[in-house]
Amino acid sequence: MWDMSTRQMNFSTAGIEWNVQVIGDGHQTIVALHGFGQNGELLAPLLRHLPSDEYRLLLIDLPGFKNTNLPESHVRKGMDPESIAKGIDQIIAEYGTDLLHFLGYSLGGRYLLNQLLYGSKPAEQITLIAPDGFRSNKFRRFLTSTWLGNKLFRWFTRYPGFVFALVET
Repeated sequence: MWDMSTRQMNFSTAGIEWNVQVIGDGHQTIVALHGFGQNGELLAPLLRHLPSDEYRLLLIDLPGFKNTNLPESHVRKGMDPESIAKGIDQIIAEYGTDLLHFLGYSLGGRYLLNQLLYGSKPAEQITLIAPDGFRSNKFRRFLTSTWLGNKLFRWFTRYPGFVFALVET
């Protein structure tokens, strides 16, 4: 049975002060990356069904979420996927083990895909849950990349009833 008490760690790399929760001391590490608007704690309950003596969980808060900062320089010029992957590599080197498993949910799946491209740590197993980044969506690009789209996105998230009413008609 898991002792769900976590060791809260802070790790500075790639200009980012990362927040990492470490659970367990097993010889296999699961690196879990959460979705948009969430944090690493979201994934902890999913992993309780694994043998606690075999696994160590690294629940990493992605940049800009919960206790991981998003430096102003990254906000202005965007985040470089390669440097983010190197940052995650350094976290794994500090807290992980040789046997790695990656779990990415939604936005965490997109980060995980970049990790597989640019990171240096090979994975034993990869699990993607509703990953972002497999195909381009013009509406999503409009909502996230334009001034008007950003305004609409904020409005939709504040007043979702309007969107649901449109879908039901």
